[in-house]
Amino acid sequence: MKLYHYTDTLHIPFIKEAGALTFGDIPLLRTPNYGESGHAVWLTTRDYARRNEHGLISPICDKTQVRFTINLPRDDPRLFKWSDYAKSNDMDQDWYGVLDKASGYLADTWWLYVGPIVIDGLEVALKINDVYVPVHIDGIPPSPYAQNAKLTPMGIALPV
Repeated sequence: MKLYHYTDTLHIPFIKEAGALTFGDIPLLRTPNYGESGHAVWLTTRDYARRNEHGLISPICDKTQVRFTINLPRDDPRLFKWSDYAKSNDMDQDWYGVLDKASGYLADTWWLYVGPIVIDGLEVALKINDVYVPVHIDGIPPSPYAQNAKLTPMGIALPV
């Protein structure tokens, strides 16, 4: 199954250091403490991410800038469709609706991989003039926000 992981150039140094795509927060609860509902790598079936879709924009980064392409067996026991995962974990339907709206109503395209995904051998593309262009991960330019942010051990960019 072909899936995609999107991120910002700000996160590339951490990803390179880890050698893997690592865990993002799973927001099953409306007011969770970070990580309270678990961690997973967020993936989507969509091969293109627009700025106003997917809920990938934050105040300090645009997570549509870099795209990793991942091929996983559909029956991998660590792979879960987001909507199924939310339902099986008794997620409040109203909260699910809020997150679906924030993602541009694309919740059915989202998947979770509960484990790190090694980046060696993955296709990497950088969005240039709204087109994803294949690049080597070492060819991704540093984020202009790198000096104004720090990454937590979980790879979360925080303003400084």
